[in-house]
Amino acid sequence: TGGETTFQLSPILSPLAPYRSKLLITYGLQYSAGLAYNGDGHAQGMQVALTGRLNNDPVNNGLASGISVDQEVANKVGLATRFKSYPFGVRTNEFGGAWRYTSFYGSNSPVQPKNNPYEAFTQLFGGTQNAEQTALSRRRSILDALLGDYQSLRLKLGRDDRAKVDNHLTSIREIERKLAQQPPAPPATCRTPAAVPDVAGWFDQAENFATVGQLQTNMLVSALACDLTRVATLQWGCAASNTPLTALGIASSDSFHDPTHTVAATNTLYTEYNTWFARRFAELLAALDAVPEGAGTLLDNTVVLWFSEDSGNHRRTQICTTMAGSCGGYFRTGRFLNLDAVRPSYNDLLLSICHAMGHPVSTFGDPAFCKGPLAVLR
Repeated sequence: TGGETTFQLSPILSPLAPYRSKLLITYGLQYSAGLAYNGDGHAQGMQVALTGRLNNDPVNNGLASGISVDQEVANKVGLATRFKSYPFGVRTNEFGGAWRYTSFYGSNSPVQPKNNPYEAFTQLFGGTQNAEQTALSRRRSILDALLGDYQSLRLKLGRDDRAKVDNHLTSIREIERKLAQQPPAPPATCRTPAAVPDVAGWFDQAENFATVGQLQTNMLVSALACDLTRVATLQWGCAASNTPLTALGIASSDSFHDPTHTVAATNTLYTEYNTWFARRFAELLAALDAVPEGAGTLLDNTVVLWFSEDSGNHRRTQICTTMAGSCGGYFRTGRFLNLDAVRPSYNDLLLSICHAMGHPVSTFGDPAFCKGPLAVLR
C-alpha cells in the first residue's frame, strides 16, 4: 500500500524490509496470454508465467508453446560461461506434466529442475578437470554413436517431435562445448559452498524441504559469484503441491495447495505460508548482497524476479511481482508500482528483463500480448 516511494510493505513482504531500496514491486499485471484459457488453472499459470504464451494443448493441459525468458536471456549472455543457465529445484517432481515446469528451451521442451543438491554440487563444483574430461569423452562417444541412428529416425518424425529432439541434442552439444573449454580463473569473490551429502532420496522427502531449499540457494549464489553461469532459476515445489505445511514449521494439517484457495485478508494461514517464502527470498537477497562486485554488490548487478503461477484461486489478473536488484542500474528500485488501473501484460515485464540483460528484442512471448518494455520500470 501507499505511494510509489512511500509505500508500506505488507505483512507477507515484511522480511524484505532491509532491502527496501533495492526492491521494485508491481501490482496489477496480468498473464494476458492465459486469460482465455478454460482448462486447468495450475497448468496454464505454470506454462505462461515465464513464456508469455498459451500452451500447445489447452484441453489436455499441454506444455508451453515457446521459450521461457530465462532461456531466451541465457542464449544471449550464457555463451561466455561454463553453464548457459542452471535450473535449481526443490521437490518439483511431486507431479508430472504441465504442473511441474515453468522453464522451457522451446515449444514442448521443458527444462528439468535439478532437485538433488548433491547432483547440482557435483556438476557445478565437484570433481577434477581430468574426471570431467573422461566423462565428457564417454558422453560424446555415446551421442556420436546414436547420431547415425537418429538421422534415419528423424525422417520418420513429425515436425513437433523433430524440433523437440533437435533442441535436446543442441543443448547436449552446448554442454559438451562448455565442459571442453579450459575454465577461466574464478573471480576473487568466488567461494565454493560446503559439500553436499549424497544420501539417496533424502531430497524428495517433505521434511527436508527447507534444508534442500537452503542448499540450493547457497549454490545458486555461488554459481553466480563464481561466474559459472549468469542465469539461474530456483523453483520451490510444483503446482498444487501436497507437501504439508508442517515442512515449513507451520502447525496445520493443510498442504501447500490448500491456503491458496482462500486468499481473504483474514486468512492467517495464507499469510503465514507466504511469509515463510518471503523469508527465503530475503535470505537469497542477503547472500547476493554480501558479494562485492565492482562499485556495488552482486545483487546490484542482478535482477531477481519472484513470481507465482497466479494471484490466488487461479486468477491470471492482478498479478503481484517482486523484483530485486537494478541489473546494473537499468531498473529504478525502491519503488512500488500500482498498475491495476491499466493492467499491462506480463509479457511486457518479461521483455523488459530481456532488455535489462542486454538483449533488446522487439517482442517476447505471444506478440499479440506484448506492446513493448514497461517504461515505468526505469
